[in-house]
Order: sequence, then structure tokens, then C-alpha cells
Amino acid sequence: MNKKNQQIINFLDETFPNVSCALNYNKDYELVIAVMLSAQTTDKAVNAVTEVLFSRFNSLEKLASASLEEVENIIKKIGMYKLKAQNVIGIAKKILEDFNEAVPSDKDLLQTLPGVGNKTAGVIRCEIFKI
Repeated sequence: MNKKNQQIINFLDETFPNVSCALNYNKDYELVIAVMLSAQTTDKAVNAVTEVLFSRFNSLEKLASASLEEVENIIKKIGMYKLKAQNVIGIAKKILEDFNEAVPSDKDLLQTLPGVGNKTAGVIRCEIFKI
């Protein structure tokens, strides 16, 4: 890293100390789902629905086998909930089946997850992998 970049990083660290993600999560895949759900809604609304979602389905296996209707009912308070419910289940299945239960760090691989685009992949890489 060159000197100029390091100066910028130091300035940002001093200006914005203790910056953390506003989305609540305990497991890496929970962050992936929360960030995907946050499109077109507030972090506060996402935290409210993911609290219920992740307590009801507390593993990738349970999420992957969840009924679409049940997931829709839990996340109904946020926008585009029908599509997002499909994405929740799809993300769980893909992480289980294609990535051996681990969230990939590679941007292109992240974008193969349902509902995960460039911006979401960037947030995930920054928060989980510090990339």
C-alpha cells in the first residue's frame, strides 16, 4: 500500500472510529441474507424480520428446507418480500450444496447467490472478509 492510500485510511479511521455493520447477524450466511434483504428497505426493518427468521430457522439446513410461504410470512413487512423469500431459501441451498456450508469470499462466486449483486457482494466481502 502506498503512502497516500495509508494516509487516507488513517484519516478515515480517525474520523469514523468504531464503524460497524448496522445489520444484526451471528453467522456469515446470516449477513449474506440480511444484506440481500436490505435492498429497498431499512436496516431496522431487516433486523426486525431477521431476528424472527434466524430464531425460527437457526441453520442453513432449516432455511434450505423452509416453506416459501413461511419465509414470506416472516419477512412480509419488508418490500419485495415474495422475491426475497425465494432468495433466502435459494441462498441457503446454494451455500449448502455448492460451497460446503461456507460463504465464499470471491466476488464472482458471491454473485452466483440468488439476489446477490455487486453491491451486496462488496458489503459481504468488506464485513466478513475485511476485503
